[in-house]
Amino acid sequence: MYFGSKEEKIMKKEIAKINALLIKEFGIPPRNTNKATPLDTLIGTILSQNTNDNNSFKAYSKLKCSFKNWDEIEKLPLMKLERLINVAGLGFQKATAIKKVLSYLKKERG
Repeated sequence: MYFGSKEEKIMKKEIAKINALLIKEFGIPPRNTNKATPLDTLIGTILSQNTNDNNSFKAYSKLKCSFKNWDEIEKLPLMKLERLINVAGLGFQKATAIKKVLSYLKKERG
């Protein structure tokens, strides 16, 4: 089968019919609200520098489980944030970077 073939066009029509039937029967599934935001990804990237995935995940999870949002973390004293993420190593540098990013975004975006 090559791109644009008769068989491909028939298959696309069949898939569209099946999709319509599934939507009619079950509706459109809701979006995953647990999906990481760009800011989640940025903070995760900062935490991942010079450490392994296990340690950066522990630090990230500790932040996400301890606070409702990044605004709460932005308000933390630097040393408290450093202690929370220390498992990822370079706690002071990473805490400083996270605070700077969050402060900048709050100033620029509200």
